[in-house]
Amino acid sequence: MSKQPMQNLKLSQLKFEIETCKRLLNFIADENVHLKNRLAEIVKDSFEIDMLGEMENYLSKFVAQDELINLLKNDIAKIEKRLWAETHGDGEIVKDIDPPLRLLQSNILKTEGLFLTLCFDFNNFLVAV
Repeated sequence: MSKQPMQNLKLSQLKFEIETCKRLLNFIADENVHLKNRLAEIVKDSFEIDMLGEMENYLSKFVAQDELINLLKNDIAKIEKRLWAETHGDGEIVKDIDPPLRLLQSNILKTEGLFLTLCFDFNNFLVAV
């Protein structure tokens, strides 16, 4: 079997996985916006001074989540740049791209887990108020 069809299959798969990472990060970013909007509604409609510390804590966690998402998006851009350079050369795609992509995917899964925990905690906080 020729090396070129396998190379094309690997390239196609790597591009697919990168797009999956982008969609997941965009989803988390969108949900984070909804949580910040929900927090703003609460502050506007039923703010109590004894809730201030906890609300500031959640706001800082939401902002930290945005920063983490942006770092991961930068990592995606770096991988895409390497992939683009790799596809226009004659190097081995998987050798250069696969390890950083696997690390990125692992970091995104951890970020997703942290975000789901944050959502759960925030919703429990609101129910307990």
